[in-house]
Amino acid sequence: SFLLDAQAGCVLTFDVLATRLGANTDAVITILDEAGEELAYSDDYYGFKDPHLKYRFPKSGSYYLRISGSSEAGCDTCDYRLVAGAMPHVDMAMPGGGTRGKSVEFSLRGVNLESVKEVVLGDGLARGEVIGAGFGEARVRMEIPEGVEPGEYRLHVRGATLPVPFVVSPYPEVTVADGSARNRKDPVPVRLPVVANGVLDRPRAADHFVFRIDEPKAVLLEAHAMQLGFLTDPLVAVYDENGERIAYQDEPTTNTGKEPANMDPHLVVKLPKAGRYVALVRDAQFRGDAAFFYRLTMKE
Repeated sequence: SFLLDAQAGCVLTFDVLATRLGANTDAVITILDEAGEELAYSDDYYGFKDPHLKYRFPKSGSYYLRISGSSEAGCDTCDYRLVAGAMPHVDMAMPGGGTRGKSVEFSLRGVNLESVKEVVLGDGLARGEVIGAGFGEARVRMEIPEGVEPGEYRLHVRGATLPVPFVVSPYPEVTVADGSARNRKDPVPVRLPVVANGVLDRPRAADHFVFRIDEPKAVLLEAHAMQLGFLTDPLVAVYDENGERIAYQDEPTTNTGKEPANMDPHLVVKLPKAGRYVALVRDAQFRGDAAFFYRLTMKE
């Protein structure tokens, strides 16, 4: 346990790295008041056990921070690394990627972001210009060089707890984090290939996109969420012009439990004729959360 002093209204971030560093620790974070009453708790925040907690303290005073094993378990190899404080913490970038050779504007979402001044892609591949910053959001503009290879990188925010994923793509990108794709009867029109960025922020949320093909062909619907470190369990589906479902996919393969689970679908479907089709993405269990980010690649 650790004793800490906090001011009323301040937001502190607590992040435990254990399984992400190869340790056997199934850690839990607990915040208690001076009387020992539990105020906040986090167990499995990340996809493979590690906890994370952001907490706004209701009043000035002393508090206890406790790191323990789940069900009070422990072992000789149950190491952990705790990162804690009032530093900036970024939950995600929105959109979570950009097209190489293009300029992209994105928001960093998190807490304590007023002081964000410097954002770097990867090992200095590109530097972002901060064009606005507040407590919960910072706006950034970045030019992605043409020579950057497509793939997943890390956005490093100076002073922040941890970097966040950012994907460089060869395809155009759209963002629907404002809920504009929620109406199945009025899907967002896109032209293939394209990458859509969104958040399934409430239970039963689903985003819809409409595209056309000129002849029968195979189309790929590939969602990335858990592979980027988010807890979204995406499901993708495709419908014809009459609203009949042609195909869908949840997990792409059987998860053994021996490695971090991959619940991100990779659906290749042969569309039978030219025409208009609707692609859908939702959480497989109809869950929703402000942190349920996804990237959906749609291409021929």
